[in-house]
Amino acid sequence: MSKVILYKSEIRAKVEDRITREVITFNELNNKGEKIQIELCYNYHDNTSKNSLPVLWKKHGYIDRVLTSYITIDTYATDKNGNCWGKYNPQVKENGRTINFNYMLEVNKQNREKLIDEVYKLAFED
Repeated sequence: MSKVILYKSEIRAKVEDRITREVITFNELNNKGEKIQIELCYNYHDNTSKNSLPVLWKKHGYIDRVLTSYITIDTYATDKNGNCWGKYNPQVKENGRTINFNYMLEVNKQNREKLIDEVYKLAFED
């Protein structure tokens, strides 16, 4: 993305030396006057259980390999009246109940930025 996206990052949780929860707040309101926030959760798995989510996702063909880590996000759009909705989340398909596995990504800086960029596109680019 060529545009510089300005946002504030707040670390909300750490385990040992790993960040496990972070909240991103975009500096500007979108065209609908909404404040957009993203809560990123960084999940780490040892996948020793046959019932771990990454193992099940692979088993059922949703992903091509078992992930040892992945990022999940929740998105929040708050209007001028304080009403808040979970909108603009690329990890959720349009029906609102199905995971979009194209955006179920391993924990790393590039994937973090990819998710932030995609939320920005959905929320700010009409």
